[in-house]
Amino acid sequence: MELSAHAAAVRDVAAAVQAVRALGKPVVTFGGFGELGYEDEAQVLERCSAELDRHDPARTLVATGTLLTEGFRSGIAMVYALAKARGFATAGIHPSVALHHPKRHAIAPGVDHVFMVDDATWGGVDDAGMPSSTLQVLLAVSDEFIVFGGGHHTAHELLAFLQAGKPVRFHDAPMHRATTDRWCRDSGACIGDYRGAAFHVWRSRHADA
Repeated sequence: MELSAHAAAVRDVAAAVQAVRALGKPVVTFGGFGELGYEDEAQVLERCSAELDRHDPARTLVATGTLLTEGFRSGIAMVYALAKARGFATAGIHPSVALHHPKRHAIAPGVDHVFMVDDATWGGVDDAGMPSSTLQVLLAVSDEFIVFGGGHHTAHELLAFLQAGKPVRFHDAPMHRATTDRWCRDSGACIGDYRGAAFHVWRSRHADA
């Protein structure tokens, strides 16, 4: 689904929260790697399926904050197909910065409700260390956060959910190595650990687990 179709429906935090809550269902939000994907997609799909099977499709809204990026992998947005096959309603909660970014982004297939949040960041925390507008919405509407690996933005989200005392479930799921290596060569970035930053946030909070 073309992202530009939602350019006129950008909401501030309060309006976005109200719109999600108006759907009248508890929200289970999935987080994790986006465009860099997963090394073992079959395992991630299996574990996502098990997580979905813990919930009643008639009473639950499944959400992510992940868009598709042209030329890259689906990442945690893979959960939408699994959710739709089980009869869940689905939602995408996304920052408006994606509407004007040079990379082409799209709404993943299987998303029923799209909420674009007025946000100049990609989520996580802003330059001042405060929760971004998109993260504020996710925190307000999510009843559970299920995380499969993830980079710095997911790490910020994970920490915010833990600090807020919200239910969190974490799965160690390393990013797709070939895609990550290509991205590093093209961007000049350096990924020191394919497990991602979210893994280290979780481990630091659960050192004895």
